[in-house]
Amino acid sequence: MKCHTWASVLCLVVGASIAAGSPAMTGEPVDCTAVAAKVDAQIRKAESASKDDRGNVLWEGRTALREALRLPDSGGLECWKAAARLAIAAKDEELAVFALDAFKTLKAQASEAALIKDLTGIADKETLKTLARDRGVFLADLKKAEGGDAASMTAVGEHYSEGKGIPADDEFGVEWYTKAADKGHPFGTVRLGQRKNAGVGTKQDKEGAFKLFEKAAELGDVTGIANVGGCYLKGEGVAKDEVLALKWTLKAADKGDVASMAAAGVMYMNGTGTEANITKAIEWYTRAARKGDANSMLLLGSLYFGFGSKEVKVNGPLAEEWLTKAINSKDEVAVRSASATLGAQYMTGAVVKKDVSKGFQLLKKSYDLGFEKSAYMLGMCYMRGEGTAKDPTKAASLYKEAAEGGDSMAMFSLWACMRDGVGCEKNPTKAQEWLEKSAGGGYQKAKEELAKQKK
Repeated sequence: MKCHTWASVLCLVVGASIAAGSPAMTGEPVDCTAVAAKVDAQIRKAESASKDDRGNVLWEGRTALREALRLPDSGGLECWKAAARLAIAAKDEELAVFALDAFKTLKAQASEAALIKDLTGIADKETLKTLARDRGVFLADLKKAEGGDAASMTAVGEHYSEGKGIPADDEFGVEWYTKAADKGHPFGTVRLGQRKNAGVGTKQDKEGAFKLFEKAAELGDVTGIANVGGCYLKGEGVAKDEVLALKWTLKAADKGDVASMAAAGVMYMNGTGTEANITKAIEWYTRAARKGDANSMLLLGSLYFGFGSKEVKVNGPLAEEWLTKAINSKDEVAVRSASATLGAQYMTGAVVKKDVSKGFQLLKKSYDLGFEKSAYMLGMCYMRGEGTAKDPTKAASLYKEAAEGGDSMAMFSLWACMRDGVGCEKNPTKAQEWLEKSAGGGYQKAKEELAKQKK
């Protein structure tokens, strides 16, 4: 079984007692004393390992614990003590939470007070509460799943896949999704298809995944319908067919799938599986945006600002409205892009009312969220003193950052700074290099400057 987090190798002792007969519970009892010795050896080795090697060394200690903590044998406490020591060495909150829960279950709070004290310093109290709540849900779902309820089988698969109430285990998740799919549960069928398509918890099988998506679609599952469209669009598990991709995407969109609404907008925008139709693209973007899709809000705002299509009439208020909604969403990618787009418009005042204070704040927000393209525009604010105090040093630093990221306009501005020693040390030679790079990147003003120099 594949493991993706420290805690994913550990199954809770309390859960093990009700899972007797499952693959994880078979086999000979594990010698937890021997396992603990291996873990402690790795912890000692990690103490002298380099920073780069430390994680790998501790990972080996984790591997030694994997099967040990899946068995409810009499030596379980020793294994959990080793797990606790590993959690402390690795400063792993998730593993610490499971260890604390196990000590409570095994009634070992008094005997392991020292370990518990250290674990408590790592584990968040709210996370412990969440674990207790998720554990109760997991146990209830597991009981119903073992009784043959297909929906609960899918739910148990979700628990294992997401690590809710039980340490994450992709292969166990696939086992339960398979049981649900065999009983004809639509969403369990979709989940199994997704795992096969990605090769998570099972061998990758794109053709098998497509068949599962088709089966789920026949059962009326909207996610299954959407995935059939996605397979036709990418040619995964079936021959690529953009016409069929659009057909299935529209089916899912009509059934209320927001992602499919957004996808339909993109397909009409780009002419995928049909002739390009900006009217229909905007219609689907709008439907998706009204359902909360932040990227569609961003695209609408950009279109109404005149970006992306000459067929769309510029509408500043509408663009501002949609971009503001994107900025207020929880989608960080949309937030940073929308902040940059609207921020730049506030700085120019070409389509919306000019407001350099708002513009600067939005550009800074975008930059702080990691949107590299905002660096140059933010640099301009500092150089001109627009929306903030004038600061040539910060400006030159931001120009350099943007230039190193490939922004040809920033290269040109950096050339000017280095040529004149504004905000940075004067360096004519280096300045000329940036000018030539800017021209090579296609920036017209840089080309004109080079031509002027050659006269």
